[in-house]
Amino acid sequence: MQATGASVSLAVVLAFLCVLPVFSETSQAPEGTDTTPSCTEKSTLTLILQGNDREASFRCPATWTLQPADLTQAYDNTDSSKTVPLDTLVSGATLAHDSENSKYTLTLPPERTDKTFQYKCQKPSQAASGKNTDNSASQSCKIVVQVFASEIKSAIECKEGEINVATVKVTGNALSLKCKNLTLDPPDVQNVYDDEDGKCASKVALTSLVDGSLAAVAAEQEDNGEYALSISELPTDAKHLCYKCVAKQSKTQVSDASKECMLKLTVTSGAAAFATASISVGILASLASFLSAN
Repeated sequence: MQATGASVSLAVVLAFLCVLPVFSETSQAPEGTDTTPSCTEKSTLTLILQGNDREASFRCPATWTLQPADLTQAYDNTDSSKTVPLDTLVSGATLAHDSENSKYTLTLPPERTDKTFQYKCQKPSQAASGKNTDNSASQSCKIVVQVFASEIKSAIECKEGEINVATVKVTGNALSLKCKNLTLDPPDVQNVYDDEDGKCASKVALTSLVDGSLAAVAAEQEDNGEYALSISELPTDAKHLCYKCVAKQSKTQVSDASKECMLKLTVTSGAAAFATASISVGILASLASFLSAN
């Protein structure tokens, strides 16, 4: 009877393990906001997926359509008119369309090699929409996907007309940003733009969002525009940061979005991983104690 009781108790413990809550790596954005990035008429969107990134979401501007229309295909990075099977580019990768929320999610396997490929968002032709225009050709914007097998070591080089999107999931030196021939904005490294609303417009103190710092790679090289972001501790809830690289301008010049570059960062929550680890350790310890007693 003792063996039978032990078996029943063990079954109960294992059943409990099966119904443990699953914690998401990132927290949901507040209701009513959507930070899913998109390319624009003036900007190319670059999705940067490091070694520990498994998925990334993006969207096309409203009424625009994704090309290739076949979600099993993508464009070769060296020839944007040539389609290649997505599985050939990254074995095991898939692209899914959430029609209800008008966004696409790219899912990657843990094992992969460095690879870059593209998608395109196509604007309906002016002629098809019934508008008269001298330029009836359809317009488009690019989505560049950069897949890395491990954490990237080189700086993310921000160029005019680009929107770069990356995720930070670990503490320490998270990544580096280089504003080539451009100027960092906000210019004070103690500040950052809060990108919770996806607009990259609200300037706040960096430490009000995350326990971290931004500094020039070397003080004497600050004019080269390279900065390193360091995260000391992951936040309780995911935070969305944004930096800009903008053209140097005089006081009389008006800011031009096509002349700037954005780096949008999601610093993921450390609470989910901690909670999952704590629960798992606690249950395994109890299970070990139970088995030794029986």
